[in-house]
Amino acid sequence: MKRALQMVDKECLIIIDESQHFKNRLRAKDGNLRKSFERLVEAVNKQGAYMLLLTATPYTKSPEDINNQLYLLPHHAEREYVTTTGQQVFPTAEFNHLADVGAWKINLANEGYFAKFQQLPVTTIISTAQVAKYFATSTEEGDYVDFHGNKRWIPRITIAKIPVPVVQEESMLKALKRNYFKHRVMRFKNRNEWQYSVSTITKEARVS
Repeated sequence: MKRALQMVDKECLIIIDESQHFKNRLRAKDGNLRKSFERLVEAVNKQGAYMLLLTATPYTKSPEDINNQLYLLPHHAEREYVTTTGQQVFPTAEFNHLADVGAWKINLANEGYFAKFQQLPVTTIISTAQVAKYFATSTEEGDYVDFHGNKRWIPRITIAKIPVPVVQEESMLKALKRNYFKHRVMRFKNRNEWQYSVSTITKEARVS
């Protein structure tokens, strides 16, 4: 991963799925910036890579969880040396931690801001099962989700487990035991860096 991050440039897009795993920017044991943050921020701000964050659960403890994730997005704007109380300060090393004018962040100073954020209505169905569990209204006719006054009904589905034989199971088992899917590791150059081939076919075959 470190080698890959060293190679990224303005033609690269870094996609982080389940970005809520980056909700803690600082290490608990010493308060220093986590290495993962340090490397990703450098790849975006210094090397010019693009960043895309994906999450359906942006926070667990507090709004700061979201700000920590937004910290991974590019921060190229000039810094605005203003404290959270609105006090203007001189641009010195002591205040270099203050936010950029165009920094990606949510307003933590306004107490009512995040309460309104939590009360926003459902706008799209990402996972029907979770939406049905947490947002649906149950009636005798069935369950529905309220989309700004429109009832969107959730279909009633019955899930049954059906045993299915594995095609060529005996032959595949023999091939796996005899390591037929293993291959000789290949070495090749990519962007003047030596890369090594990796095979996941054995794992995929076992899972299948």
